[in-house]
Amino acid sequence: MPDQSVLVVGDTHLLRLSPNGDTLLEERAMSNLGFADGPMAVQVEPQGTILIGDRQEQTIKRCNPNTWQCQALAGLDPAAPLFQGVFTFAVDPDGSRLFANDIERNRILELDLHGHLIRTVLDGDTLCAPEHIEVRNGRLIVVNTQHHNIKTFTLDDQPRLLDAWLTVKTGRSQPTCKALPNTIFDGVLSLFGQSDRGEPAKPFAQSGSGQMWPVLAAQDASEAWWVANASKQLYWADVLRFETPASTPTLVINGDDRDPVAILPREQDMLIADLAKIEIMQFDLNGNYVGKFGDHALENARNAYHEREHQVNWVFLGGLTGFSVLMIALAGILMRVTEQRMKRLAEQDPMLQT
Repeated sequence: MPDQSVLVVGDTHLLRLSPNGDTLLEERAMSNLGFADGPMAVQVEPQGTILIGDRQEQTIKRCNPNTWQCQALAGLDPAAPLFQGVFTFAVDPDGSRLFANDIERNRILELDLHGHLIRTVLDGDTLCAPEHIEVRNGRLIVVNTQHHNIKTFTLDDQPRLLDAWLTVKTGRSQPTCKALPNTIFDGVLSLFGQSDRGEPAKPFAQSGSGQMWPVLAAQDASEAWWVANASKQLYWADVLRFETPASTPTLVINGDDRDPVAILPREQDMLIADLAKIEIMQFDLNGNYVGKFGDHALENARNAYHEREHQVNWVFLGGLTGFSVLMIALAGILMRVTEQRMKRLAEQDPMLQT
């Protein structure tokens, strides 16, 4: 937020914490903001307004943080949704446009500030389950999960591939990637198609060179990259820190029992939200663990989790725009994000073994 506070968005509540995480400044029920079924993704615009994806309505709403009035973007029609199921989005740092990744259709769209479609930036064989996107320095960074790489593209009229890293050197490299079937019948037929089987996901400590399932990436103030690498059957993820894309990474978080679902760069530190233990971890820019962030403020969320762990709720954790606007969305109650990740990958590649 403009005052350097941190916004935490869960499936049922929105919290605003002080910059050091010690004080709960504000709490709002998501249902009162017009989100009956939880948020899909969260971003902050340069002027301080907040964009929240609405999973149920398949749209994006702009919220005024002073009044907490939220309005759907006029260009997105719930009756004819642009997205198929799961989507996230990023705001261009200059605030002039939005980029949305329609994950299940393997495409990235450019929208104006009112949600009208400008163009399809990328689709087809270029992408395969693009779980996360960032826009930095006029370039589009795509976490291209099922092709096991992170790609950087120009954002001109004809986007060009500038770089691809973490590309696998052995095992699965470029499997056939199709849009998800629209019907169960189509899904059954797809089981008889050809597929590049390759190797299953592995924890980083056991991986050979280049065996990666990146699901999240963020660049810190020193321009180092922090990457969440899915492992343990894609239900958990390590966090790796790369000084440069070509460097050997250091292991920041061992993913044996962690599910990092958002990484928030700040000027002096990094915040990483862990869905498995419902907490936010604080690290310095060298990757050293500092402690828990906002632990007392999140106590009610953890209590709600234990009371409702038999339920299945959609949860999502989103990111930020710039270092002057800090935002993190805590994935609140149960692990359906990772369940959906597994479902998407398995349906796109039925021979996937995890």
